Amino acid sequence: MPHVIVKMYPGRTEAQKRDLTAKIVAAVTEAIG
Repeated sequence: MPHVIVKMYPGRTEAQKRDLTAKIVAAVTEAIG
């Protein structure tokens, strides 16, 4: 699995970060298997 680094400004909720993480994982999995 590749390493993905996301840098964000403060202010996002934990729920927003979890949602982003799940969507990144799904996109990477779909793209490269």
